[in-house]
Amino acid sequence: MNNMDKKVLVVDDEPISLMELRRYLEEACISFEQAQNGQEALSKLKENPDRFCAVVIDRYMPYMSGLEVLLAMQQSKQLKKIPVIMLTGLSEKEDIIETIRAGVFDYLVKPINKDLLMPLLNRAIDIFGGLGNHQTAS
Repeated sequence: MNNMDKKVLVVDDEPISLMELRRYLEEACISFEQAQNGQEALSKLKENPDRFCAVVIDRYMPYMSGLEVLLAMQQSKQLKKIPVIMLTGLSEKEDIIETIRAGVFDYLVKPINKDLLMPLLNRAIDIFGGLGNHQTAS
């Protein structure tokens, strides 16, 4: 699989947040897939680990949290290299520290701020090797 085929995996159980993330990625011409919970996300990641160059995931979701997905990714040689940007409504210091210790690439507090998210996502994509066809959002 070449870099042109790589995608960002966007994971959130809230339809409004997922719609907002999709809009930002479409505006930036970034290819993506979506999942509505952590189990679905981890399944997609394990099914084809080379498909994804970054993950943007909500921390708290039913079935499996974003933190649980991150911890599972850290146990996989292939998945632990994929940068994860964690989104959450929590801004407590303890939650942030726990997520950083788990290996997150970056941590953003909701509501989603496009001006913060897109530069972080572009940096994550560049670190992983790029999509090959994405444009840098400004």
